[in-house]
Amino acid sequence: MMCRQAGLEIEQIFSVDPGSYRSEKPSIESSEFLVVAFSPLTKSVGPRVSEATDT
Repeated sequence: MMCRQAGLEIEQIFSVDPGSYRSEKPSIESSEFLVVAFSPLTKSVGPRVSEATDT
């Protein structure tokens, strides 16, 4: 909801712990959530996260 109010579009949300950043499904068992979001105005400026990490 905060991202939407800031005008961001959410691409992905992950459950993470400090020092342990992986693409885990969101869960209440983790310490934090990592939100990957973008502004619709800059959407076409560069590669998306999923495109940048595909090898």
